[in-house]
Amino acid sequence: MIRDHLPVIVALMQTSFAAPPREGRVWASLAGDTGAFREHLAWLRERGHPLPGGPAVVAAAMGRWSRCSGSR
Repeated sequence: MIRDHLPVIVALMQTSFAAPPREGRVWASLAGDTGAFREHLAWLRERGHPLPGGPAVVAAAMGRWSRCSGSR
């Protein structure tokens, strides 16, 4: 599901980093990403895919990681 929309996700991430810091786009995007990741992970778990933790915990780690790795 996320893989199908990867170019859009990458473009949104890049625009959030290009925005001035005071606009708060990175924080808003991080919060939104975490929710989207959590829903996607819950969907995967319901279909039998193993996760290293609960969907909310894994989503929080993924959201933070995607921001860190995107800023390089």
